Amino acid sequence: EPTTPTTKPDYSIKDDLLALTFSVFLQTKDLKNAYKTVKIALQKYPDSLYWHEQMAKVALWIEEFDDAHRSMLFVYKNRKKHPEGFMKTLESLAINKGDYATIAEIMKQDIINGKTEKLSDFIYLETELLGNIDDAIKFLQELSEQSGTSETKKEAIKQLIKLYFNLNEANKVIYYVNELTKNKYKLDAEIAILTSSSYFAKRNYEDSLKILLQYAPIASDNETEFWEQL
Repeated sequence: EPTTPTTKPDYSIKDDLLALTFSVFLQTKDLKNAYKTVKIALQKYPDSLYWHEQMAKVALWIEEFDDAHRSMLFVYKNRKKHPEGFMKTLESLAINKGDYATIAEIMKQDIINGKTEKLSDFIYLETELLGNIDDAIKFLQELSEQSGTSETKKEAIKQLIKLYFNLNEANKVIYYVNELTKNKYKLDAEIAILTSSSYFAKRNYEDSLKILLQYAPIASDNETEFWEQL
């Protein structure tokens, strides 16, 4: 389990003798003993950011990936800003360990920062692997309620449509399709099919056909699923 602080994290070295010993081992490139020294330090000071940062570095160097993952996760949760290289390394360690919660958390921050292309993978992690359907919906709703128009807002609405369709909530599918068109976002073949199916489930056959006919003029010949639906 990842280390979590029991008290406020502390960046001080706390133990000059341990720090000196650690420094000597690093200077002589004795990484195994440097690693053992950090292990001792963390047993004494489990909430020390300083020693977790040292563990993250040394553990990576000697390929003790469980310790590297644990300490990097501690640093991630207890520091506000991190360099890009740190985040990439933490994500790689989380993937290697199957730590889907951390992967999802990193992806969520990336999406908030504008990396919309990660939204689909994030929703898959949250719903299929972590089972956090309510949390995923809440996050998507927050994105969909952004002011103005943006790629992130559009994709969030589309993901809500797909999620609610899979949950057999036809009314909510139709609501978010209306949100899509209200914001002047264009339909695509998948959304047209899901919307048509939702209207059909409500026995609203007229609108079920209407949404398909609305998309048909821009549908390409290779969108076979759409043409089969029509």
